[in-house]
Amino acid sequence: MCHQDDPPSYDEVIGSQTHTVHVNLVLSGRTDPQPRINQRDPGQSLVAIDTNERAICGSSPVLTTCHECLLTVQTVPESAPKDEAYLFCCFLCFISGGLLFWLPFVAESMYVTTHRCPSCNAVVGVCNS
Repeated sequence: MCHQDDPPSYDEVIGSQTHTVHVNLVLSGRTDPQPRINQRDPGQSLVAIDTNERAICGSSPVLTTCHECLLTVQTVPESAPKDEAYLFCCFLCFISGGLLFWLPFVAESMYVTTHRCPSCNAVVGVCNS
C-alpha cells in the first residue's frame, strides 16, 4: 500500500552507491583538535562517528573524553533552572498570590545541567532532567 505522501525508500535514494572516506587523526604533537582529512574525490560523503558511548546525564561529574581538546576529563556540571521554571513561577505567583513562587525551583525536573570540560571549558553534554 503506497500513498502519494510517502517518502522514497532507502534503496531508491541511495541505490548501490558506496563511499569511502579516509581520516587520519594524529594525536601526538598537535595543538588543534580538528582531525586531518585526506583529500577525497568529489561526490564522496564525510561521515562523523561518535565513539563516546556513555551518555552524559545527571548532575554528578562524569569521566569522559572531551571532543574539543581530546583529553579524558571529569566534567564540571553546572545546573540552572529552565525557562519553563520561570514561566511556571510567574503562573504560580498569579494564582497563589505569590505564596508558591518557589515551587518550580525545588523540582529537579525544572533544571538543566550543562557538563563542561575543565581543561578547555567546552560544553561536553547537556542533560534535561
